[in-house]
Amino acid sequence: MVKEVGEFLREVREEKGLTLDDISRETKIQIKYLFALEEGDFSLFSGEIYIKGALRNYARIVGINDDEIISFYDQFKKKYAAEKNSDSEKPKKRQNIFLNQKEKNPFPGAALIWIVLFVFIAGGSIWYLYGQGSKNKTKAPYPEGYIFGGAETGGAETGEVETGGAGEGEVPPFQGNEHAGELETTAETKKLVLVTENSSEVTYKLSGVRQKEVVLNFSGNCWVRILQDGETVDDKVFNAGESKILGDAQETWVRLGNPQAARIKVNDLEIESLVRFTSPVNVTIRKE
Repeated sequence: MVKEVGEFLREVREEKGLTLDDISRETKIQIKYLFALEEGDFSLFSGEIYIKGALRNYARIVGINDDEIISFYDQFKKKYAAEKNSDSEKPKKRQNIFLNQKEKNPFPGAALIWIVLFVFIAGGSIWYLYGQGSKNKTKAPYPEGYIFGGAETGGAETGEVETGGAGEGEVPPFQGNEHAGELETTAETKKLVLVTENSSEVTYKLSGVRQKEVVLNFSGNCWVRILQDGETVDDKVFNAGESKILGDAQETWVRLGNPQAARIKVNDLEIESLVRFTSPVNVTIRKE
């Protein structure tokens, strides 16, 4: 929001050779709020009076007329409001840019399962019929009166066993298909899918994983606020070369003050859309 004001403040501060720590000591304003001013992100402030108060204090320290900076702020705020109204008329949802093979064409997977089942049943049927034909050509595997395991089955106590190939005392080979093997399926492939995107917010859906890991890496200064399942995890300015690893959560929400200085990986799947944003953005990652 009104990023031009923040860029102007930063340029003047750097020309004066001042750091955010210098400004914070003089104005008693926390660095995260000063950083937010320079990024043009005023969502941290409770109201308009606090925004303008911080702008006036900042301006006085770097030698800018505070009335002029407020006028500058009001001017670009009106411009931003007009652009926001224009954006609200456009559709907020975009078509999924990550192609989900299962959603795009669900038939092949289901067809493969049916084919496997058909082959399995057909093979079992042929085996059974073949076994029945072979059995009809031989005598009963156990003659009347044959004693098995010490229990008499009826009839004479002795008899000749003809099994069509089984040796004396051997149990005839197993015929038929009494136990069908279990059909194994591979685990679902992990996917990171873009659900919605607009000028200040993107939402992703992660599926095919049991645990979620989010890794943030920074190539420049970036103020970051992180919430997981509604609880605040971090709220600070990260410097170039720093990183942050987040554990498992159903929903992770990250606000980036400088998106182009941040990279986010979710279970080794990188979010590549951040480079398109030149102003603060909210990133939501939900686990399916």
